[in-house]
Amino acid sequence: MKNIQYWDCDDSAEMLYHEDFDEAVEAHLDDQVQLDLDEEIEVYGYARIIVNKSVFAKVILESASDFLSDSYDGEDGHEQNEAIKTAAATFVETYLENYEPWACQVVETKTVNVGDWVRKNRPDWLLKEKP
Repeated sequence: MKNIQYWDCDDSAEMLYHEDFDEAVEAHLDDQVQLDLDEEIEVYGYARIIVNKSVFAKVILESASDFLSDSYDGEDGHEQNEAIKTAAATFVETYLENYEPWACQVVETKTVNVGDWVRKNRPDWLLKEKP
């Protein structure tokens, strides 16, 4: 499911600000010294990365086993029975219901013709030279 939270014209943006598609395009074009109305640009939709529940559960179980081994008995690793695995899965579900990752990834790419976008969204840029 693509739940796009941010848009940017950089497919590896480190900071994401634009929650609106047209806002991202305008910010990108506003930085241009001169507009090429025939140019096509890529606009990237970013969504929050989805945490892999099985990997997270495995990390929880390994960390708990290591902690208990190191702190209480010195043995390497412990087998996890079904009750422990079920408890870890429940923990992971509850934790992730209350957690939103910050990291995002590109989930959609749209191509925009600069001239078409300017005529529709910023026709005032056509009436005067852009500073």
